[in-house]
Amino acid sequence: MNLENSLGFYDSAWAAGTASAEKVKLALEQVDLPTKLKTDGVGDPKLSGTYDGIKYAIIFHNCTNHSDCEAIQFLAGFSEMPEPLPARAINAWNTNHLIGRVFIDGEGDPGIDAVFVLRGATTESIGQYGKYWKMALDEFALKLGFSR
Repeated sequence: MNLENSLGFYDSAWAAGTASAEKVKLALEQVDLPTKLKTDGVGDPKLSGTYDGIKYAIIFHNCTNHSDCEAIQFLAGFSEMPEPLPARAINAWNTNHLIGRVFIDGEGDPGIDAVFVLRGATTESIGQYGKYWKMALDEFALKLGFSR
């Protein structure tokens, strides 16, 4: 079995079901989702970026020693909306969309997230998920009438 990915190096972390933030960052850059690497309040990695005027973050979950994480959560919020998003619209979205769960945050603003488990993930699958995330952001921003 060849475990060499498209970046040209053996990656035992991918095979083991975890990934570092640097490797996720590289995979997303290949699909035009550049990010900045930061750390969260507990020292785990966090990526942040902007896609077509929409700020988003990627939170890493179940990390070992602040690296080699088992899952990532894409997250974007939409503040300054003229009217609140009705629960009926949120329920309809969540019923009809596989990727991009919509919610209302603690300040009453709509947000969207998506979780991706890294077990068995490859550079290509992370990149494909980045493409799905961009599609969900585009459609949700259009639904909200979010001006970019």
